[in-house]
Amino acid sequence: MLGLGNEYIPQDYWWFNFRLTSNNTDLRKLAASLVDELDLKTGKLDSVKVDLMVCILANLFQASLTWKCLAISRRPEWYARVPDDEKLPIHSYDFVVSTLDAMVVHGLIVQYLGQHYDKQGELTNKNKSELTKIHPTDDLKQQLEFLTIDDLVYVLKDGEIILRDSDRVTIPFDDTPDIVSMRNDLVAYNDLLDQTEIELTGLTSDDRSLHTDYLLRNTYYNYDNASTVRLRPMRVRRIFNVDFDHGGRFYGGIENMRPGLRSKLTINGQPTFELDFASYQLRMLYHKENIDYRRDAYAVAAGYKPEHREIYKSIVLIALNADNEINCLRGIRHELRKKELGDLIGGITDVRIKPLLTNLINAHAPISRYMYSGIGLALQRTDSDIANCVLKKFRQRGVLVLAVHDSFVIEAARVKELKRLMRSCYRDRFGFYPVIK
Repeated sequence: MLGLGNEYIPQDYWWFNFRLTSNNTDLRKLAASLVDELDLKTGKLDSVKVDLMVCILANLFQASLTWKCLAISRRPEWYARVPDDEKLPIHSYDFVVSTLDAMVVHGLIVQYLGQHYDKQGELTNKNKSELTKIHPTDDLKQQLEFLTIDDLVYVLKDGEIILRDSDRVTIPFDDTPDIVSMRNDLVAYNDLLDQTEIELTGLTSDDRSLHTDYLLRNTYYNYDNASTVRLRPMRVRRIFNVDFDHGGRFYGGIENMRPGLRSKLTINGQPTFELDFASYQLRMLYHKENIDYRRDAYAVAAGYKPEHREIYKSIVLIALNADNEINCLRGIRHELRKKELGDLIGGITDVRIKPLLTNLINAHAPISRYMYSGIGLALQRTDSDIANCVLKKFRQRGVLVLAVHDSFVIEAARVKELKRLMRSCYRDRFGFYPVIK
């Protein structure tokens, strides 16, 4: 049955996923029938229109499992900005808008055109170019009753090495021996990933309630109170920023999984353990300055409180990527607002944020020159190379390790091997040993 609540509200939504589809024969027949009935067929690219309809129906079905609306753009510039490496034939402004409008006319969906709602659900007059929200009507929900979550599949992203400019537009590039080597490593890693069974086990009712959205979109969870669910297929890529000296981190794996779920991962039926590099980027800068820094880089700030730890982590990442203090403070405000951390320090004004920023910079005087230097993306190239070292050496043994930027998940029986290899890969780069926790 669709839906666990009893109403849709526009401010409670999921992002529309153009990579969600289905191979269910009945759904594809329904999609083809609707394209015909809605007078969308023109004799040109009709198969793409059917694929788009399948995608829309699959998204509506999935979101309706929790009475979520879907946020989708009706602005042509949004579709023009989709990176080439992520663009699909169905990423068509004309096709999307004409299909949505026809579905509204025929009573299949309800559409809220670019309206902005506050947290209380009240319609505001703010002109914020909000995305349009949609949800199915009861009639369409009844037509989709035959679907199950197992019928949904994702179109995996192609390409292992991606280069983007500052606007996230894909940049063409020529292969070099280094790029070919990175691609070969990723192809081999993804092959091992495809051969490995990855599950979440020991899920409780609290887990299923707290992480419902993630489970529905990334696993084969089907509201059956299962304590074990299998993850959907993944394909990992490295994404570089502007040039190959910046960025390069791994995406497409488990980097969006919350720690509370990651602790329940199993690999080929074996329990796992996670290790991470502590105070990673700050420690790399100390080692770059030939200083063997071993302390907790966040706790040394004057007035530090444990409950502020996540705030200090955000401050560090933003300060290392910003080009001046004003942009840094703006970035911190945005991050604290997004993570809803502002209440911990009494608000997100400069008066509240700046003392924490100043205290942190003062606590790290030997590397303070790197603040507002924009070095953050260059450090990501370094930490992603270290990650590749770890993943590659285990992959060559036939052992899968899952990466989350600065941390790694492995079968618990191999955690000592992982720690040794993390230390080795890091020391080969800096000549110092990292702190691992």
